[in-house]
Amino acid sequence: MERFRGRPLVLVFYLGAGCPHCIEQLKTFAPLREKYEQAGLTVIAISTDSVDGLQKTFQVAGAGDAI
Repeated sequence: MERFRGRPLVLVFYLGAGCPHCIEQLKTFAPLREKYEQAGLTVIAISTDSVDGLQKTFQVAGAGDAI
């Protein structure tokens, strides 16, 4: 995506709400997102989940917002 060109990114790949390890990973990153952004890093979580699956993942991970 053009808006991320030339910017440092942290990519987090995960399977979805059905993966306990993935949820733990997202729970670790979610509260740190603001600190990463202050450091000039954008955190992007990538999954093969459907839109409904993503919403469930956010709820289970307690992310509130998309990561």
